[in-house]
Amino acid sequence: RRVAVHRDDLLIMTMVPGDRGLEFVPFMENPIIAVARPDHPLAGRGQLALQELTSCPLLLREPGSATRAVTEEYCHQKRAHFARTLEIGSLEAQLEGVIAGLGLALLPRHAVRRELASGELVELPVAELPLRRSWCVVHARDKQLTPVAQAFFEFVCRERGWIGALTDRFPPQGQ
Repeated sequence: RRVAVHRDDLLIMTMVPGDRGLEFVPFMENPIIAVARPDHPLAGRGQLALQELTSCPLLLREPGSATRAVTEEYCHQKRAHFARTLEIGSLEAQLEGVIAGLGLALLPRHAVRRELASGELVELPVAELPLRRSWCVVHARDKQLTPVAQAFFEFVCRERGWIGALTDRFPPQGQ
C-alpha cells in the first residue's frame, strides 16, 4: 500500500501483490526451511515429509507477516495442518523460541544462517522444502522515481545475477 500511494519510492519484498500496478524485479532467492533444536526428536531422522512436522508445535509470526502468509498457504496446499501453533511477534523472537525448545519454525534460511553454522539449530530435511521465494525490488509503475531510486533500481536490474550469487555465501546445512 505504501508504494502504491507513492509514499515510498522502492520496497524490497517477497510477496508482490499482482493487482496494484507495481513493477518488480526478483533479485535474490529467499528459501524457507524447517528448523529445530539439534536435540529435537525429528532432528537426525533422515528425510521427512512435511506432514510429519504437524504433530509438533509450530512457531508463527504475527498476521500480516509475508513469511507467515507464504508458509500458511503452502502448508494448506500440501494439506499439512498444524494442530498446535504459537504466534510470536518478530522473526528474532521466533528464532529464540525455537532455540528455547518451544517448537519448530519455517524460516528464511538467511535469517538462521548463524544459528545453523553454530549448531544451535538444525535444518530438518523435509522433502517438500525449501519453499522457494525471491526477494524483489518493487516500485509503482506510475511513480516518477527520484534519481537515486532510479539508479538503485537499474543497478538491481543490471546486477541481479551477481546479487543472487551472494546466496552462495549461505549454503544449505551440510554442504
